[in-house]
Amino acid sequence: MHLNSIVGIPFESTHARHMLPMPDHGSERPEQQRRARLFTIRAADSAGQRSSASILVNRMYAWRGYKNAELPKDENLANVLTVPSLTALLSVFCYFMFFGAVWAFLEPLGAQYGIDGRTVGLIVSASLAVQVLGAMTATAFEARIDYRLAIVAIGVIAFASSVVLASGPGLTTFWAAALVMGFILLFIVPYQIRLAIIADETRTAVLLVPAAQLFGLAIGPIAASLLIDGKDFRPVPEFAAASAVASVALLGLFVLVVRRGRAIA
Repeated sequence: MHLNSIVGIPFESTHARHMLPMPDHGSERPEQQRRARLFTIRAADSAGQRSSASILVNRMYAWRGYKNAELPKDENLANVLTVPSLTALLSVFCYFMFFGAVWAFLEPLGAQYGIDGRTVGLIVSASLAVQVLGAMTATAFEARIDYRLAIVAIGVIAFASSVVLASGPGLTTFWAAALVMGFILLFIVPYQIRLAIIADETRTAVLLVPAAQLFGLAIGPIAASLLIDGKDFRPVPEFAAASAVASVALLGLFVLVVRRGRAIA
């Protein structure tokens, strides 16, 4: 029996012969075949394989009193609860807080600057088309631009757009700032996914990127609403600017942690 075996099954079992692959004994004589009485199940490398082995043992040998030991479980959550993974997901979260805060209060913000609700609605509709353009552009250039450069550049643009909206812009400038925000919203997504992959090579963290995005879109308006004073909505883009800065700062922390980890390794 091999050192990495987890259980041996006697070959006399008819059920085992049907459930397990048969070895090639064509070149052996009958007496040699009779001596080959033992099958070996190797150590399982995944939860699915371990579960299958456990079911097989229970089915064939539970009546003899054999019991399964507690099998180890895949620690997927441990791959996310690391500093690189957490900083990557928090960077994504803060970026989408920036967008969620501005977009939720875009109409009252425009009204404060003398822009009617119908025009703001038209801006939102045009922004949706620009978002598609941003996603298509990211698809074309994603492999050519370093994810760190892209996230920093987009963070700077997000910060600048928020500052413009907080400065009481005119109609044309308001249009431009809103369309720029729409473009960068989906343009950044492929780079955030690459950030999560580098943070966690098992790609468990990548599965949480959409959750971080949606959570940021939800929390952004709530957090920004706490800063509104009466009919003054300027704190909303100011909060958005701070969120964009936080996103870039967390990326910087991520880069430092990854470099230190590689240096230690």
